[in-house]
Amino acid sequence: MRLEFVVLTKTKRPAIETHTVTWDEGRLGRTKQVFERVWRAIEQRHFFPAPSPIACGSCPFRAPYGGWRG
Repeated sequence: MRLEFVVLTKTKRPAIETHTVTWDEGRLGRTKQVFERVWRAIEQRHFFPAPSPIACGSCPFRAPYGGWRG
């Protein structure tokens, strides 16, 4: 098994960087737990706004979170 962190940079010349992560059973278990929690939050449509000039124009949650101040 290999654990990697992949970064896609969307610029004029898109680039993909792959960073291999050393892991152990504890780290792998924690990562699985984080993924499960994030997936449950997505399924329950529980989002916190992360304003971005790039993404906000097409985000379906723009209107509901327009007045959110944190």
